[in-house]
Amino acid sequence: MRTKQKNLVEKATQIGGVKLLTLFLCFTMGSVLTVAAYGSVAGLIIPFVLYITITSLMLVCVTKCYLEGEVFVFVFSIGWLVFGVTSLLQAVIGSSQLIIPDSIHFFRLSTELSRSDFSLPYLKKTTEGSLAVLIWNFGYETLSSFGIEKEKYIASLINLFFVSASTIFTMRIGIIIFSNQPVNLKLLKYLILTSGTLHLSVFCHVRDGIILFFLSLLTYHWVLFLSKDKTVNSIVRLCTYNIIITLALVFLRNELSFVPAAFLVAAGFTYIIERFAVPSSLNVFNLTIVPITVGLVLWFIMKGALPLYSAAYSTYSDIGLHSDHGSSLWYSLLFETPLVIRYLVGVFYLQLFPMPFWLMPSDPNVYHLFKSLNSFVSIFIFPCIFIGLTRGICLPSKHGWIYFFVCLCFLGFLSAIVLTSVETRHLFTFSFLGFLICLYGIPRSGRGLTNYLVFFVFTLSLHAFASLSWFVIKSI
Repeated sequence: MRTKQKNLVEKATQIGGVKLLTLFLCFTMGSVLTVAAYGSVAGLIIPFVLYITITSLMLVCVTKCYLEGEVFVFVFSIGWLVFGVTSLLQAVIGSSQLIIPDSIHFFRLSTELSRSDFSLPYLKKTTEGSLAVLIWNFGYETLSSFGIEKEKYIASLINLFFVSASTIFTMRIGIIIFSNQPVNLKLLKYLILTSGTLHLSVFCHVRDGIILFFLSLLTYHWVLFLSKDKTVNSIVRLCTYNIIITLALVFLRNELSFVPAAFLVAAGFTYIIERFAVPSSLNVFNLTIVPITVGLVLWFIMKGALPLYSAAYSTYSDIGLHSDHGSSLWYSLLFETPLVIRYLVGVFYLQLFPMPFWLMPSDPNVYHLFKSLNSFVSIFIFPCIFIGLTRGICLPSKHGWIYFFVCLCFLGFLSAIVLTSVETRHLFTFSFLGFLICLYGIPRSGRGLTNYLVFFVFTLSLHAFASLSWFVIKSI
């Protein structure tokens, strides 16, 4: 054990020194650009204090969680560099740093309400993301007490912290699933940073990064529970996390409060399918108690969630039908189709939005830049996700039941978003599941490469069809 820890420390010292220096330079450049964009030296001091604290903790814990710590600092540093570049770009083109209505709404609530108004019950009546507002306000007020002006980069730094922290749990899930495929873990951090919606959630004053943290934390504890022997302590720990995160989600996005119960259904369904795959493991408990429990929880979810999702469906359908066709051809057309067609088409569209990916409105800003980046990268990633899902759902006994559980969760969340908002920013809160599935679909043989190329050509054809349709309609 000591030899193993010693080798890990040597590895961290040998590789980590160069990496940390490079990431520190990236972080420094991001801070300099943030100062240039906001005209405040505090934009340099505050991030550095947080960065030094984080890297110090990583070095202290290097023998226990070097891989997770490295990914955290990697995402945090590169993410802050991207934020600095985009903030300066917004300043140069003369556009507001608050680029969408939600940003303006949350910034106003976090900075303008009086201290006495900041209680969760009061904020719950004012906004759905009350917990996020409370967290941002704490950051604003704490720094304001030192004479630092309330600027949006403070909330973006908080968002980046939560997004980076979520990668720790994503990496730990990856360690459990890909224990015998270490190359996948090396690819994961790069895959995470290709997500345009990740950078969007950091730049915008929105709650998506905080929601991502809680959902990745919850998923990790479910995966950990399923991967080990079931004991009273593990059950109590899992129940505690489910209760705490359910309460947090109530004050972040109300319709997500049913996610912990949905995890229970997915885990129960996985358990049932796994037992039926091995007939000798079937007994009265597996044939009666487990299915009845899963059925009751599913009934509870349907009864409580259907009114929420029906209201969301109506609201977003109305928005989609009245949206500008010039900003995204297929978004508004999608809401005019029957529900079944909307679902089948929406699954592809949600992964590849916007179509065409170079679409920009008359008032361009980084919001649309990140959306287009996400669409462009998805052309290459979507085939891997599709292949990974197919493998996990069709051959669970070969690829592992925990991976089957992850695929079920991703399909469920994808379906919920397709049937409501069809918004890629909402899908981001579950994107860590998509990253893990994508890693399983990466080709590693001649046959795997052939399968990838087939789906890649199909994906490219979808984009080509969408682009051609856009040109035809715009020319009429």
